[in-house]
Amino acid sequence: MAWEPKMLFDRGYDVVHGPGACSSIVDVLVGIGSRVDRDVIVGAAGGGDLLSHPDDFWYHTDGSFLAKPPRWMIIEVLQAESGGALHLLDASPLIRQFDAGEIWYGTELAGIVAPVASDINGRVCIRYRADYMRPYHDFSLLDRVHSQVARHAARSSTLVGELSQSSCLVADNWRVLHRRAAFVGKRTIRRLWLSWPRGEM
Repeated sequence: MAWEPKMLFDRGYDVVHGPGACSSIVDVLVGIGSRVDRDVIVGAAGGGDLLSHPDDFWYHTDGSFLAKPPRWMIIEVLQAESGGALHLLDASPLIRQFDAGEIWYGTELAGIVAPVASDINGRVCIRYRADYMRPYHDFSLLDRVHSQVARHAARSSTLVGELSQSSCLVADNWRVLHRRAAFVGKRTIRRLWLSWPRGEM
């Protein structure tokens, strides 16, 4: 299967279906300078490296608590019964609206103080994951950011829908927030994070 990254670069995401989809995406991205930094299985208890919670998982970016979050994020569906529809939100229109104030992003593993729209090597990286965000200096900033994202989501989100087995979503994690609706039954995904060491895209 041959994959062309034009859609990813133009609109910030692409969806590819069928066996070999994930390998094709990875091969192309690595071929143009990316590097796979993380490759994990997310599933039910005892069935993967990470536990997948069945409730609605609100819009977020991955690795928001890292100094340099992954540039590309891939979700490959390995098993899915019902629900779990994916929604995407291009947050680039909000870049000029986000306050420049800093927020604490953290987990038990790592943390960082940074603005929502961070500069990384001259490019904007949007950091957003509500359950990892805490006020830093301006205690009202967090409420404003959440309200901005919620309003934007209400009018501008894209429904990708439920992905079947072997289907993949690849997204620009510095630009596009993703949300997974609640699901029922077994669901196992493979999630990959890729960096862009050359810093060109």
